[in-house]
Amino acid sequence: MKTMNKMSQNIFQWIAQSPLRAFLFQFFTVPILFVLIQLIFHPRQLFIDPQSALFGLDSLIIFNTIAAIGLALYIWQKNRHNQKI
Repeated sequence: MKTMNKMSQNIFQWIAQSPLRAFLFQFFTVPILFVLIQLIFHPRQLFIDPQSALFGLDSLIIFNTIAAIGLALYIWQKNRHNQKI
């Protein structure tokens, strides 16, 4: 368990070092998790009526893109500040 925790901590530290990595990580994982949750909890609805099952995915992608850009800008600014010190 300790090794797994250390490994995930290292992965997130690696992601947090680069604004591009942070942007791509958030940009792709949130919509994928949304669809996986729909597959787990409403699998039949996803195949019978995908339009209603994925209702809100378009706005989720828009807001997630804004959040991913904000995260990337925050990490870029933090890295720039750390280089000045």
